[in-house]
Amino acid sequence: MEQKSDLRVTKTRRNIQDTLIRLLSQKDFESITVQNILDEALINRTTFYKYYQDKYNLADIMIEDLLRDFTTDLKARFSTNEDLSVLLRRFYESLLKRRYRMLALIKVRTPNHYIEDDIRKILKENYCKYIFNSSQIANEMQMSYQSELYAAIVMASVHWMLELGDEAGISIIAEHSMYQTDKMIQAITKLF
Repeated sequence: MEQKSDLRVTKTRRNIQDTLIRLLSQKDFESITVQNILDEALINRTTFYKYYQDKYNLADIMIEDLLRDFTTDLKARFSTNEDLSVLLRRFYESLLKRRYRMLALIKVRTPNHYIEDDIRKILKENYCKYIFNSSQIANEMQMSYQSELYAAIVMASVHWMLELGDEAGISIIAEHSMYQTDKMIQAITKLF
């Protein structure tokens, strides 16, 4: 019986979260009310508040789940010396699976999260760890600058790929990223 109960909880939470995603395709987060979510999800107020404090708490939980998945994907991208185009393809394919959720949540700003800033911070931190561990850059200022450039390029690539929404974009990103990374490292090395 407990497994059946857990399944109902999972389905109810998924329904509420999917409802927020659908509503975000129709209007901005600030104009969405809990009542809108209740009406669209066909649930009562008690059910909603059993799982979430308010719409901000709902969005925060969804964003945290997305950021956790993003971080896992990014760590996998940096964890091996496998061919860069294969790693990039795998990374962007994973993001493409969460396309609608990412496109919807990327617009949301809560008191705790703004996904653009959160992702940028994750990108910079992971890039710096990778560079520091591989000892490619000794200068802290150089590392800071390069991590900013890296985050900007990846954010632009993520936006472009999500808007495009198909596998063809992943091939373009994989091919161009290898070229851009080499050129970026060469240019930054000359600056410092």
